[in-house]
Amino acid sequence: MNIQNIALKAKNTIVNNTVGRVITTAHRKGDLSATSDSFVIRGISKNGKEGVPKGMEHRYQDVLAIIEKTDKEFKKLIPNIFPKKFYRGTMGNNNECAQILRKAKIGDVVVPDNGYSFITKSKDTALGYATRCDGKGDETSVFMEILLPSGSKISKNPFHLREAVMPRCAKYEVAGKKEENGILRVILRYLPEK
Repeated sequence: MNIQNIALKAKNTIVNNTVGRVITTAHRKGDLSATSDSFVIRGISKNGKEGVPKGMEHRYQDVLAIIEKTDKEFKKLIPNIFPKKFYRGTMGNNNECAQILRKAKIGDVVVPDNGYSFITKSKDTALGYATRCDGKGDETSVFMEILLPSGSKISKNPFHLREAVMPRCAKYEVAGKKEENGILRVILRYLPEK
């Protein structure tokens, strides 16, 4: 057996032992990364079939199946033993997250994303998603510090240890807010489903 076969066997063993335990199937396969599908997921989450963006109606059944399977798998994931801190950055036109967080007050409970939000352990990576090339932001720029309590169930990618995905329509309490270099910086305390 050559080194490539050994590596592939080890990877497959890790994948088979982690799917449904620390990572959802859709996260592992990249189904949550497809931009067009993420719009469909958010639309379905908000308004059911009527929420599907125009021209994407043909994806409804496939995406609905992904949502149903992924939501079930999230419930079966192994919870975090210790509290953790992650980050997320967003910017751009039609940034509903920015609109929601700009209106929110400290203490408010918000759902800034109706889809499955990607988060990272890397503060720099998240900040990169919230800034332009000059390092500044605009009215659509949001940098989030996300505090996860022990017992949280998130999908953690064993091959990209700094990446994770939050459950669909995750709720947070706004714990802090400030504007800096045109970027809204928000501290969010995750409120897991009971």
